[in-house]
Amino acid sequence: MKRTVQQILTGMLVALLVVTYSCKKDQAPAGESSMGDLHMLSQVEKEVAIDLSTDISDELIIEEILDEVISDLEMYDFLKSEGSCPEVSVDRPEEGKYPRIVTKDFGDGCVTRNGVERSGKIIITIYGKFLEEGSVRTVSFEEYTRNGVAVSGEKEIVFLGLNEDSLYVHSIKGVIELVKNDTILIKRELRKRRTALAGFNNPEETKEWLIEGTVLVTRSTGVEYTMKVKEPLHRIQGCKWYQSGVKKILFEVNDTGGEDGEYTTHQIRIDYGYAESDEACDNLALRQVDDEEPVVIQLK
Repeated sequence: MKRTVQQILTGMLVALLVVTYSCKKDQAPAGESSMGDLHMLSQVEKEVAIDLSTDISDELIIEEILDEVISDLEMYDFLKSEGSCPEVSVDRPEEGKYPRIVTKDFGDGCVTRNGVERSGKIIITIYGKFLEEGSVRTVSFEEYTRNGVAVSGEKEIVFLGLNEDSLYVHSIKGVIELVKNDTILIKRELRKRRTALAGFNNPEETKEWLIEGTVLVTRSTGVEYTMKVKEPLHRIQGCKWYQSGVKKILFEVNDTGGEDGEYTTHQIRIDYGYAESDEACDNLALRQVDDEEPVVIQLK
């Protein structure tokens, strides 16, 4: 599966998304914390592991919100609902069709069908027909939380039309802030492109996307890093891990220590195209730190 998709993707342009971090396959079984064998990591890896090990969970929050919104938009309208969670309301202008404001209200908290606890509101403003080239939607939040993580900020989704392969393409940009444990703030400035490989306008088919772009992450702990997609990332609906594609994370490390120490730029390269079976959703990848030898890792 991975190798086949990767051949299809060869030659596509570069750009973004999430960092993920974990341990070597022979250091800890899948599902265990990547921090369990911190003493086995290189010094460069130690510098980023403490703050970056949860990054994939942060990104998943944003991606699932985006999936939900685009899935709703594919129905060409949001269905109103009352007495359920979330309650959905649609406000229309007195004149004309747009803009429409859709509010998904999770109230003081409820567990949705996929087992995620949510509260607060997701607000989507629709400025035009979904499949009209250039049509814009904005997504914002009002006291919204997902499994205890507070989400704020705004992102814009623009339909770019069909590409040369007749696939639907959206651009996504914005700034999202996440607050964990009421103290840790993570700010993510993102610019992405999502190409629909499968399942677009077909609710019976599993959705698949290619993701490109960049994201700048700033944490209240002082850590900053940039993630860039070098080969488009292949995402399958319901699978937590990318199944092909390459991304890099660039960060600086004080190699000499002290306030006047010299900072050098390092990179971690994650190749999701590695596979040991034909599973449709596996958690294996290759990780390479700077010029070190790549190692197989299990994504948690």
